[in-house]
Amino acid sequence: MVKYAMYKPDISWYVGETLKLVSIAVATAYCFYASAYGLLAAIPLTVYLYFMDYRECIERNKKRYIGDFRELLQMVDSDICAGRSLENAFVEAKKECCNRQDIGTVMQKEISGIVRGLQLNRGMEELLIEMGEKSEIDEIKSFAGLVNIAKLHGGNLSGLIRQFISNVSRKKLLEEELETMMSAKKLEGMIMVVMPYAIVLYMRLTGAEYMYTMYTTVVGRVVMTAALIIVGIAMAVMRRIVLTNGRY
Repeated sequence: MVKYAMYKPDISWYVGETLKLVSIAVATAYCFYASAYGLLAAIPLTVYLYFMDYRECIERNKKRYIGDFRELLQMVDSDICAGRSLENAFVEAKKECCNRQDIGTVMQKEISGIVRGLQLNRGMEELLIEMGEKSEIDEIKSFAGLVNIAKLHGGNLSGLIRQFISNVSRKKLLEEELETMMSAKKLEGMIMVVMPYAIVLYMRLTGAEYMYTMYTTVVGRVVMTAALIIVGIAMAVMRRIVLTNGRY
């Protein structure tokens, strides 16, 4: 799990996640135990889902970060082609970046930090290397190293930036194709997870007398607990398969 605060979810994510997990816990208690005590049994499941969802959110934010960095470099490349130096290009790009709604607030803060560093006479290559280390994104680390070499020994910065943009765009396209391929599997997995709840709920509504013993006897509660464990294992396996193939 990424340790830097720059990728952490915002408050709206926590609110939505809380509502989602509470709904799952209530559904679990109602369908499998018909008792408020069933909320205790739902705790391991909801804790697992929380950490998996948190991990997904972190990865989405990392992808958004590198996408915003690509957009930033496109602005920088335009200024370099107009005759500005790399440092001045970042200063000009910062003005445009902070006025664009499609650039995330994290990247806006990053570019503002780079400009402040330049004003303090810090080297552009040093600031990019620091950005790469802080972001934990290999592409940015590599780009920063190449910029350092180009600044020391001379090189085509515009060509370097365009190559980076091309590589990131190609990777994004592959990830989108993979996501499209996995979307059907994700839907199938969601159906498999929801079906046990739907079946139990249907049986409770249409044949409550048959389900009564499942909630009032020791054997019935053991069976329902075993069923819940199987559902939890299936959910864990499904999420693991999907996330592994999705390279999260």
